[in-house]
Amino acid sequence: MGRRKAAPKEEAKVVEAPKEEAKVVEAPKEEAKTPKKPATKKVVVNVFTKIDEHIASDDRDMALVAGRLKEFIAAVEDTNSDGKLIIAKYYNMYLTIKSTLELQDKSKLKERFDLINLAFKELENYKYKDGLPFEYRVNKFDHLWTYGDKSLTTYRNMVTVISTLCDLSTREARIGKIIDLDLAFNPDKVTLSETGINNVKAYYQV
Repeated sequence: MGRRKAAPKEEAKVVEAPKEEAKVVEAPKEEAKTPKKPATKKVVVNVFTKIDEHIASDDRDMALVAGRLKEFIAAVEDTNSDGKLIIAKYYNMYLTIKSTLELQDKSKLKERFDLINLAFKELENYKYKDGLPFEYRVNKFDHLWTYGDKSLTTYRNMVTVISTLCDLSTREARIGKIIDLDLAFNPDKVTLSETGINNVKAYYQV
């Protein structure tokens, strides 16, 4: 018998995996950033610096007003000292405000009362460590006031009016609603002269 011819061997085929195309990975695009505006510094008027400057000035009358204000501020902050000493400083402040409001010279009146008004704004908004509000502090020792009932009423009304109207941003809303200047400065009830009453009304633009 003849031999069968062996079937030709198939060559092993190498199947190559499909080549992956090289992918170009793009860096993420940065969004265009809007340049930040430089921070605007808020200019704060330091009333205590202004007071010290006036005390050191050559204007003796203005220096006196500033000195009385400095004593008043210290008394307002300190509610634990001798009440009689504090009341004496409050009385001096009463005299200072009264004499300022009764000035005939409008420019001097404005300069002095601007400083008083600014100081009261600071005191009204100040966060005291003991948590007691300004209104309580300035009336705490009223029972020790020995300078007459009419002057005490005037002092109280002055303090209330100035502290309520010292902030220009809230003044318009408060006049006539929270504060009635005609009632606060009734000539029969206060020691202010007619000039003083007219000046305080004009200052707050009523």
